[in-house]
Amino acid sequence: MSFTHSLTRFFSLLTFGFLVCIAGAAIMEDYGIGRQWIGYFFIFVTLGAYAVIGLLSRTSDMHEYFVASRTVPSVYNGMATAADWMSAASFLGVAGTLFYSGFEALALLVGWTGGFVLIALLIAPYLRKFAFFSVGDFLAARYAGPDKGRAVRLICVLVTVSISFVYVIAQIYAVGLITSRFAGVEFGIGVFFGLAGILVCSFLGGMRAVTWTAVAQYIVMILAILISVGALMAYIGKSSDERFVDGGPRNFPEYVRAQERKFFADPAEAEVRSAYLREVDRYQLLIDTLPSSWAEGYEARRKNLELTRYDGSTFQEIKAAERVLTNYPRDPQQAKRIWSQEKQRYLEKVKASDLITRFFTTPNASQTRWSVVFALACILGVYLVSPWLSLLAKVVVYENLVGLSYSDVPNWVAAWSRVMPGMATLQDVNQDGVVQFAEIGLSPDILVLITPEIAGMPFFLSGLIAAGGLAAALSTADGLLLAIAGSLSHDLYYRVLDPEATAQRRVTMSKIALLSVALMAAWITSLQPGNIVVLVGSAFALAASSLFVPLVAGIFWSGATRRGALWAMGTGFVSSSLCLALTNSSFMALFNLDAIQIGGLSGVASGVFTIPLSAIAMVVASLLGGRKDEAPGVMRVLRLPESDGNV
Repeated sequence: MSFTHSLTRFFSLLTFGFLVCIAGAAIMEDYGIGRQWIGYFFIFVTLGAYAVIGLLSRTSDMHEYFVASRTVPSVYNGMATAADWMSAASFLGVAGTLFYSGFEALALLVGWTGGFVLIALLIAPYLRKFAFFSVGDFLAARYAGPDKGRAVRLICVLVTVSISFVYVIAQIYAVGLITSRFAGVEFGIGVFFGLAGILVCSFLGGMRAVTWTAVAQYIVMILAILISVGALMAYIGKSSDERFVDGGPRNFPEYVRAQERKFFADPAEAEVRSAYLREVDRYQLLIDTLPSSWAEGYEARRKNLELTRYDGSTFQEIKAAERVLTNYPRDPQQAKRIWSQEKQRYLEKVKASDLITRFFTTPNASQTRWSVVFALACILGVYLVSPWLSLLAKVVVYENLVGLSYSDVPNWVAAWSRVMPGMATLQDVNQDGVVQFAEIGLSPDILVLITPEIAGMPFFLSGLIAAGGLAAALSTADGLLLAIAGSLSHDLYYRVLDPEATAQRRVTMSKIALLSVALMAAWITSLQPGNIVVLVGSAFALAASSLFVPLVAGIFWSGATRRGALWAMGTGFVSSSLCLALTNSSFMALFNLDAIQIGGLSGVASGVFTIPLSAIAMVVASLLGGRKDEAPGVMRVLRLPESDGNV
């Protein structure tokens, strides 16, 4: 039996088994099994399956650990690449961002997928011609120079580790959200709980284990999103006759636009928006009158605490007054930072009213090209569904939440609030006892997970989506951690620090690096760093600004030099980091400064400026000096249609 046929049979059985698990969860709920047990069921069954695959794929062989022996068939490499690509941002964050930003958020899908196509056409097939383990190997060989590429390699390590670290934090953050909600644990514990699932997939088997678990995770993802969207469409479609009447909306997009026009014209909605604007003005006044506003507020709270202590107040009232004083900013600088964040939060309420490594694992360049085709087809399955999922979520929220009496608010609001403050909020701003759209606060990161609960659908669908989101986060986190570990152990330890290291020692160092980085990332994630989509977008901006130009120029321009590559990577990384920092309000508030807008774009769109800067640095530095033909052997191999990669 051929290797590909054996894989097909194995993953077919796995798909059938997961469908049986979905049916089993539905039966469990029908028989009255508690929601918490259904959440446990989905999390532990899927994590258990990934763990089994990871254990079966354990290896100490260097080629299997770093590049899966280069034997992965194109169709399965495409599925694994799609699983790595989609991540928690694609599975969870995109639909939530589309919910709030509408058409503008499609730039995320177009930009990310367009970048993937550029990598597929301009970089991936060429890199596969060389028997390398990492991008650093290629750049060091192409831009060798007098130091044999050591400087280029070191900068590539810095850039790769930084990019992957930011990206992996976003994935672990999603793992923490899902496990804390559906396993009933505190967010910080949920992060480390999910970390165990990540490590069991990647620690023992490296790229071999990550590849096969990623295929399984893609199967879980695609089944989860298709079944959930199908169920939502069936649920919403039952009452379509009431929505699509003669003279009214004819389809769901028109229905949603009609509902939003009604909300905008509703006096109660206008009252809520006015209240938010008043809060914006209040915080702006406090900021403008610093430091006197801080001193007055502190003195008022101190006097209130004294009065409660001496006027016969209860112990609970005294403790409440102490908390009010304790939570007050400790100085005017902190007050400016906190009040600026609160002002921005109310403004937003008003407005709202490691992939390249995969291409070293295929048998040859032709298989790499086909794996790209299969990956795009697999990605398309999720990206075409995301806008529909966002639209269905709007219908569910508008019909099941807007206009609801606050006395009838279901318990999912409290459940998500326990996961992390601000994840799901309902605040009766105008005190009319009815939920207005402007009073709803749902984080884009949880919108996909929470939609079935808002609709009042069976809870096993929420568990199914959670399993899909967990698979998306784990698949990407596994690959990223392995990319970081490989960069540190291979490019830094072996190529720079200890060129005589044995294959066994290199694998051991990779495992040590992987475990260390995973623990550090989990600790940072437990501090709740922020929005998934923003974190992922920041990683993409850094990657495009730092590595795209040196890679493409190294392949297509024989005049690109070592000096040019160093300047391009340095210029792109520094300029992109500055753009991300200067446009981030939380970061700028640390220095008592306001975030700035660069050309009216957010930080994640900084590539519009930083990629051209990197290209200019490459051209100018290459033309001004240095050897013009530094790697003739590399360029010769690149020009051959199907070279064996011998330089």
